[in-house]
Amino acid sequence: MMQKITKREKILLFSALLLVIFYVVVQFVIFPLYSRYTDAAADLQTLEDQRFSVEMDIANLPLIRSSNEAAKERLSQVREAYPELVPNEDIDVLMTNLITRHNLSPTLLNIVRPNVPAAIGEPEFFAVVTVTMNLIGSLDSLQNLVDEVYNKNFMRITNLSYSISTVSPAQSTHSVTFELMYVIS
Repeated sequence: MMQKITKREKILLFSALLLVIFYVVVQFVIFPLYSRYTDAAADLQTLEDQRFSVEMDIANLPLIRSSNEAAKERLSQVREAYPELVPNEDIDVLMTNLITRHNLSPTLLNIVRPNVPAAIGEPEFFAVVTVTMNLIGSLDSLQNLVDEVYNKNFMRITNLSYSISTVSPAQSTHSVTFELMYVIS
């Protein structure tokens, strides 16, 4: 036996049905659409920012080009001021000639070269070669050597020690550490 549904129950059922339909529409239609809208708005803002950045780069392109050219010119001038990296034998000859020109006798020569990697990542433009020498000669000869090295732009003395001989000042011993800057080509 079926009972007849009253008008009040019909209104309650209809209201419940409307609430379920409203919930389904909000949950499965409106929320996904709103989520896609906010994602699209965020993507649009990101693209607008990128567009603005590109427009600024385009507007600054002449300035960037002139700055780049000036930097290339400056690098070229700096590279011209320094010799290219040479083998240890050439450094040995250079240092021995420099020392003997000042009436000093080398007793020890040690050359430490940097590990120059192949061009990986940032290019290395300069290498510093460390040369340590033990010398015999007068203090005046050592001073003349220091003066000459001071006037060279690619060479500097980083450590200097001397011991004056009481028997013969011309036979004083000196230890000198040089740093030579070379361009890596």
